[in-house]
Amino acid sequence: MDMSRGYCSSVLECFPNAKPVIDRFHLAQSFHKCVDDARKHIQNHIRKHGKKDEVFKIRWALLKNVEDLKRDEALWLTLACTKYPVIEQLHYIKEEFKEFFKIRTKEYAAGFIGYFKDLILENDIPELKAFCRTLDNWLPYILNYYDYPISNGPTEGNNHKVKNIKRRAYGYRNNHNFNIRAKLEFECA
Repeated sequence: MDMSRGYCSSVLECFPNAKPVIDRFHLAQSFHKCVDDARKHIQNHIRKHGKKDEVFKIRWALLKNVEDLKRDEALWLTLACTKYPVIEQLHYIKEEFKEFFKIRTKEYAAGFIGYFKDLILENDIPELKAFCRTLDNWLPYILNYYDYPISNGPTEGNNHKVKNIKRRAYGYRNNHNFNIRAKLEFECA
């Protein structure tokens, strides 16, 4: 599940023996939002002082995997990291977080989360401290993944596909036509 308090409490109320698992996609999404909020804060600080430079071109470069960067994105990111140490710290922490998804045991994952929270607190980036609270609030459900390695990725993908069908058609006049189109799309996949 995603990190919706209402949904989680409803599930636990209806199914007291359930073991909720926080989906890894939603965990990464939450972290990347905090990273981007920190980038925006830095960018606004620079703009406030009348400058506009490399930091304005790095949004996607900062959030992408290093190996997926295009040449110009890598250059902009390198320039921004050189000029602004806090961007370099942010990038390092973001890259370090990727290691979490390679972990195979619950005990190691719990240890990594402790290490990662210390890393965030040590670098003192306020926007990332919010992610520490997220980790604290959802830790048992994040660690449940190691007992039940499941993901709602396929469901999220299907939802996205249905939304794209609707978007491409600019709506449907009746449900019958929409159902036919959806069945065709899913059969061809």
